[in-house]
Amino acid sequence: MKDVLAHVTSWERLCLKWIARGGRDEGPFTEESLDALNASMYSAHRDQTLDAIRSESRRSYETLVATIEALTSDLDASPPWGGDVLTDGRATPTLGETIRANSDEHYCDHIDQISAWLAGKR
Repeated sequence: MKDVLAHVTSWERLCLKWIARGGRDEGPFTEESLDALNASMYSAHRDQTLDAIRSESRRSYETLVATIEALTSDLDASPPWGGDVLTDGRATPTLGETIRANSDEHYCDHIDQISAWLAGKR
């Protein structure tokens, strides 16, 4: 669970960076580059404690909420960065879709892992 939480938190942080910069340095993403990025995220956090990752996750969440509340741009407009493998060939996602894909929807992508962990805790 620690690794899943660190993974989603890393993507939230990356999304926050894109919003702050008005674009992204990474990409366009391919399956291979996503695998490499996810592996580097895992390596960066694998030795952290669950408590440290939980604290970072909470900070990331609070920062994301504050960023969204402070946005002056239209969440229904497409951000400056283009579509790639993350959009499954669709048109460039809106800023709102980009934020959701890298936060709450990302947890849904990992719900089976999260549910299995929770079931083991009971």
